[in-house]
Amino acid sequence: MQKAAYSFSEFSFGSKLIRDLISKSDTVKNFTGDFFSLTEMETKISNRKSIALDRDVLVKELTHQNSKIEISDLTKNNIASLANQDTFTITTGHQLNILTGPLFSIYKIAQVIVIAEDLKKRFPKYHFVPLFWMATEDHDFEEINHINLFNKKISWNKDHQESSVAGRIETKSLQPFFEELSSLYQNDDLKNQIKELEAIYLSSDNLATATRKLINHLFGETGLVIIDGDSKELKKSMLPVFKREIEELLVHTEVSATNSALEKSGYHQQVHVRECNLFFIHADGKRERIIFENNLFQFNNQSLAAADLIKLIENNPASFSPNALLRPVYQELLLPNLVYVGGGGEIAYWLQLKSLFEKLNVSFPQLRVRDSLFVINQKQADELAKSELKFEDLQKDTEEILKNLTLEKHGDTLNFSDAEAELFKAKSKILEKVNAIDNSLNTLVEAEFSKMISALEKIESKLVKSAKTKDESAKNRIVKLKEKLFPHNHFQERHENILNYYLTDKTIISKVLKTIQAEDEPKIRILIP
Repeated sequence: MQKAAYSFSEFSFGSKLIRDLISKSDTVKNFTGDFFSLTEMETKISNRKSIALDRDVLVKELTHQNSKIEISDLTKNNIASLANQDTFTITTGHQLNILTGPLFSIYKIAQVIVIAEDLKKRFPKYHFVPLFWMATEDHDFEEINHINLFNKKISWNKDHQESSVAGRIETKSLQPFFEELSSLYQNDDLKNQIKELEAIYLSSDNLATATRKLINHLFGETGLVIIDGDSKELKKSMLPVFKREIEELLVHTEVSATNSALEKSGYHQQVHVRECNLFFIHADGKRERIIFENNLFQFNNQSLAAADLIKLIENNPASFSPNALLRPVYQELLLPNLVYVGGGGEIAYWLQLKSLFEKLNVSFPQLRVRDSLFVINQKQADELAKSELKFEDLQKDTEEILKNLTLEKHGDTLNFSDAEAELFKAKSKILEKVNAIDNSLNTLVEAEFSKMISALEKIESKLVKSAKTKDESAKNRIVKLKEKLFPHNHFQERHENILNYYLTDKTIISKVLKTIQAEDEPKIRILIP
């Protein structure tokens, strides 16, 4: 393997908007404000201090939320430190995927921990807390109810969860899921570890509690603080924002203008903006979009005027929920946050929000695209080096990879480009003679030579196929490597689950923390456990 880290541009990874953000292009400046910079964080700290924040409510609620699980002394200290004006958060968030879902959710959490540690060293007079925002109010059950392990999809089959707020879903029905998971292992020790994970879920009232326990189990010793926004006390802070959203349709106005500016700059919007960006949460935990139509807000089989809806929210804020575009405002309103870490798609929709934040006088964080990781063992690394493939070549189509390897091995033997060049020379000479006598025959000449070129390509293709067949052993090894690192032509981190490594190597989390770096530019990094 040639390198331990690659730039996003080397892989042509991420959208143009994200690559321009990473390169700190002037065209993105208007949508982000301050680019992510570790060395210039003190300026961000100063600006963040100038915007008021109710730290007492935050600390009280965090203490309450984490009181029912055993947290480390470092996490306790981090929660208490948030009462101090010189303490700030580095935040990421994610859906409540069962058993953490795809690997990249682990990498996001690791990234905020690493950045917080780096900032503590750079600016010792301040304190920095890594924080994980559980997206408990998301309601796409089909996105979170499964994991992929050993090329097998294992799902939590629970009926009638459409539109359910994820955090409130009861976990008692997960036993069949864990039985299927356990059946994939023969080793008794591994089966016992799965039983321990099962106990975390079955002993919890709901998915939010289970996820808090699991993330704390994996990262608690790092001082990570976990927060759940589905809270009556925390949502009280959003009442002024909810009111403006209802009275002014503020998100729609500001984000629509930003979307137009993004499109004029050659970028595409990430999240569609609606007239009303609030949901209503029913008593049974179902989440219903509030529709604005004919100057009325429609939900729960009723149509309300703005003033009536505001009264309803004031009386019961916990029954209302911000959507994907308003949730970042909720998060930043509550937290003394400096940096938000997310994947490319996630950061793209944050770039739709800067003007909305300014209208609401809420601090807009610096945005850090997370690092991407590939976990590859030494045998696979050696195989890649032996093949003389570049790592980034593996993201290509399998047939293209194998063809290129065959051509590289057999060189000019399989390359008919010189023969094609000779044909084109011959065609030119023949066309000269034809044009001198009867240029109506040009079409015939072109057609016949086109047949010859097609014949050459057919011969070349068959020769390449024959050579590939003779290299069958090498071919199979490359195919397996490709399937491991780019399953279904996606990055490994978007498909595999942490259990693939964690059950046999409890140090994998610390190895991830050592591999991910606190640098201004995100990288695609290689982890060889």
